[in-house]
Amino acid sequence: MGSLRIHFGVADLSRTQVLGVHDPMWEIVCAVHRLQTPLGRHDYMAWRQKLRANLHQAGGLPAIREFLVPLLPRSAYFPDLLTPAPSADLDATIDRIQHTDVRRLRRELGRLDPPAYARNAVADVAAGRPAALNRLGAALRDFYRLAIQPHLATVSATLAADRARRANQVLTEGPGTLLHGLGPTVRWDPPVLTVAGYPVDRDLELGGRGLTLVPSYFCWRYPIALADPELPPVLVHPVQRASDELVRPSRGLIRLLGRTRSAVLQLTWAGATTSELARLTGVSLATASEHATVLRDAGLIASHRHGNMMIHRVTDLGTSLLRRR
Repeated sequence: MGSLRIHFGVADLSRTQVLGVHDPMWEIVCAVHRLQTPLGRHDYMAWRQKLRANLHQAGGLPAIREFLVPLLPRSAYFPDLLTPAPSADLDATIDRIQHTDVRRLRRELGRLDPPAYARNAVADVAAGRPAALNRLGAALRDFYRLAIQPHLATVSATLAADRARRANQVLTEGPGTLLHGLGPTVRWDPPVLTVAGYPVDRDLELGGRGLTLVPSYFCWRYPIALADPELPPVLVHPVQRASDELVRPSRGLIRLLGRTRSAVLQLTWAGATTSELARLTGVSLATASEHATVLRDAGLIASHRHGNMMIHRVTDLGTSLLRRR
């Protein structure tokens, strides 16, 4: 394992931005990676079980095994052409992939070493054959429908909470804090952002282009950058999820608030919707809403609306109580 070192110039920090919407293609990439490794399996256990049931109901969808796993290996390299410029429009992204220049298809897919069962399919995509590209597009849409869409409310709320946390940090502590907390393997030591445990050892010079940060629900621990340093720089990074056990309530806090209300407070550490609070604590939606109201009235959490969802996040006062031992 190596390290990815991203070098910032004078203008790069001001040109660094956080993607304002979830990127369906990057969520597909990271979710496919989750299926190829036992790492992080516990964190996504419920998702895996739901996906297994969905795939069984859909007849297994062999195109996912034939196209997605070989084209998106969890390894040191997968083709950049499968993740064009960040976008919330999956259909437009798939259309761009299907209209990739054949020379680029051959160049990037030629670096892959697919398993024997998938070599013909990968070769057909690399040759730009319309039937293969259409099947790839269908596999991407099917996987998104079965693996991502059922969890879209949770994904959207979690990413919104992550963006809100970063925006608050920038406003209160300065722009440099935007690069803090991008994952447990990331260190910001100006002017270099280092990602430890990267599959290869490499340096990326931003050269005044800035960096687009793409928060991802299904990215686990290790951020991902594009392979081609000439492309607009992107860093996909994990977000704190409502199920992350970052801070456990102390026994004293449990005695003060009660076990369920303490659990609700703990879950808002990473940002959570009311429905998430209900599901993760095993109470009704009305009861979860009541607990959130009591905590908000006490100044321990803050709530804001995102579309038709209410997102709750712990305040500084709530954080101090969670950290008290």
